[in-house]
Amino acid sequence: MKRIICLLGLLAVFTIAFSGCGSITITLPAITPTSGSTGNTGSNTTGSEPHWGVQTKTSGCVAHDALPDSACTPGDVLATGTKDAICQSGYASSVRNVPVSEKNQVYAEYGIAHHSPGQYEVDHLVSLELGGSNDISNLWPEAASPKPGFHE
Repeated sequence: MKRIICLLGLLAVFTIAFSGCGSITITLPAITPTSGSTGNTGSNTTGSEPHWGVQTKTSGCVAHDALPDSACTPGDVLATGTKDAICQSGYASSVRNVPVSEKNQVYAEYGIAHHSPGQYEVDHLVSLELGGSNDISNLWPEAASPKPGFHE
């Protein structure tokens, strides 16, 4: 059974990898960006839609196993992003805009008061190349180490 699941997973990866941007169909759930706590726990154990852009915690955030705290960084996508725009060469660099003040807020949420240059990188959970947003709910301080760090 494990072998079948592994083979199906590999087939899915190859299908996605070789499909190319021109043949991708992106269907995103309706997104209504909000800010602050909504009373939602941020957990998604029922298989329901993800809680895009809804931070349920803005302090005491802790990254685990090279992944962000899902209550602080649930991820977010640009509601205005389209397949045609996202697949254009240079798209990510044209929308990448995270001011230093927002980066500092990300560090503060994760309790990082001081850090050395190169120790962390404020990263997007949902990458810009996949339609991710620059909203703070999509940002987290990815450490350079342990592996995999932001260099990997």
